[in-house]
Amino acid sequence: MKQFEPLFPGCEIKENLRFNLGEEANDENFAKEIASWGDIYINDAWGSSHRNHASIISVPKFLPHGAGFHFVSEVENLSKVFEPKRPLVFIISGLKEDKLPYIKEFEKFADKVLVGGRLPDFLGDEALESVRLKAESEKVLIGNLNQDKEDITLNTIEIFKKEIEKAGTIVVSGPLGKYEDEGHRQGTEGVLMAVVDSSAFKIAGGGDTEKAISTLNVSKKFDWISVGGGAMLEFLSKKTLPGIDILLK
Repeated sequence: MKQFEPLFPGCEIKENLRFNLGEEANDENFAKEIASWGDIYINDAWGSSHRNHASIISVPKFLPHGAGFHFVSEVENLSKVFEPKRPLVFIISGLKEDKLPYIKEFEKFADKVLVGGRLPDFLGDEALESVRLKAESEKVLIGNLNQDKEDITLNTIEIFKKEIEKAGTIVVSGPLGKYEDEGHRQGTEGVLMAVVDSSAFKIAGGGDTEKAISTLNVSKKFDWISVGGGAMLEFLSKKTLPGIDILLK
């Protein structure tokens, strides 16, 4: 293993905390050990602050604590969604089925929730059907997939664009298809370029989302890009995170 010189005298390099079972188990003894390494705790790990891990919610119990500069910027920018310029439109896409519960949460305060990526498949998509409303909802538009299920249909792109054109605030979570493959990039490119062309306040978050935006070279067109997709979704649905709650105590 390559060794690195400490950034500061007396600072010992530690392995990834998740290599220790006590981290994800939120073991208090492990938290005390971490706390013994320093005198002050600063959380600037926004992307992990939705997790109930030892380094996030237990170490602050044993040290004076606060939030890092980027952490504060995440809260300030994402909080603008709570009092948005309307219509407020969420675009929820990607491959992860665990995003589905957020659709119901955002439906409570968004004007439209556009669902793409592989998520329509989990909701009973049948390729080439018309874009449809989620059952018992006038807010959730479920896109449809091409037959190989690697991208959304042209019809879906056009319908999503119409909602984006009306938006005052837009939140993007996840690419609309397998954008890495140029043959399946039309959904991601079509929808993201519509977002870019909008005059709305624009937020995006998550590793895959950021990569897709970078691929299209439009990062500077967004008002804020969150470094943590899961943390962003959790914060927007709950208005807080475990890592925030502990810092306020």
